[in-house]
Amino acid sequence: MADVYSFGVVVWQLVTHEEPFKELSQIEAAGTVAIDGARPPIPKKTPQLVEHLIRSCWNENPKVRLSFSEICIKLQEINDVLTDDENKWLGDNYGHSVYGISCTEQHSKRKSLVKKGIKKLLRSTSLSKMSHSPYKAGKSKSISISEHRL
Repeated sequence: MADVYSFGVVVWQLVTHEEPFKELSQIEAAGTVAIDGARPPIPKKTPQLVEHLIRSCWNENPKVRLSFSEICIKLQEINDVLTDDENKWLGDNYGHSVYGISCTEQHSKRKSLVKKGIKKLLRSTSLSKMSHSPYKAGKSKSISISEHRL
């Protein structure tokens, strides 16, 4: 039933675009969940059926949690009854922050980190140099992935 709990966390992450208990280490978060029964906060405007699905997956008693067959049925029900406004809200590209950082700001930080990571990767390999070198007719060079630090 831990898989069902984890599925609830994934649904929560799809809504918020955040890491649960981001202010805690993984060990602290696990202890808070297991010992204190804590759960990540759910955004206030989350459609009621989506919130109910998440909370059902997070039930403290694993025997009471939904099965994946029941989850599939609930997902179909949710899909059938969500309003256009609820679908639009759920489809927000930046998610719905629960930890105080604006989702737009969080998205900008992630995008910046990805760009920096790609640039660093290109600098650390000779692949970027090879893509800029002129092609010499009649000479081809095979590249082995093992030659590059990825």
